[in-house]
Amino acid sequence: MARMDNADGMPPEAKTFKAPDAAADNREPTEAELAFYRTMTREEWDAGRKQHEETMAAMDRKDEEDQRKWEDQRREKWGKNTKALEALDVTGDILEDTRAFFEAAQIDPNTLDSPYPQAFRKGDTKLMLEYFNEIHQAAGTAPAGMSPGALEYFATFDKTVKKIIDAVEAKARS
Repeated sequence: MARMDNADGMPPEAKTFKAPDAAADNREPTEAELAFYRTMTREEWDAGRKQHEETMAAMDRKDEEDQRKWEDQRREKWGKNTKALEALDVTGDILEDTRAFFEAAQIDPNTLDSPYPQAFRKGDTKLMLEYFNEIHQAAGTAPAGMSPGALEYFATFDKTVKKIIDAVEAKARS
């Protein structure tokens, strides 16, 4: 509150602060700047330019390394989730398979935007099968531009959904 005690409600430093001006980039150099460059030797200029290029190259390498690390983390996460879905042992019992599917896919059934969370809690097998059929209808519609790991995950997700539907229908026929 002490910083805003002026009548106009502005902190004191805000009155003297000047935002960078885009036109300032196009200004004429000062005498001091001109003198600095006039007295610079070709070797000093080349050394400064080399240092600048090395600094920029180091920044580029760091950015590339950070990008690789991020991609590795994403690949690891998607790979772990893909393996969990691949390891899912489908039984044909829709409630058991749904519970295992939600766990493997890391889906909280309470976050589903539909009547399906209620159906899952009540054990409504018909509505749960409808849920999987609805997901199956959207199979192969992963957004463009996704990472290869994400695309593999969603392909496995779609295959797992189909396996659950087929197992439940096979069990119902027998």
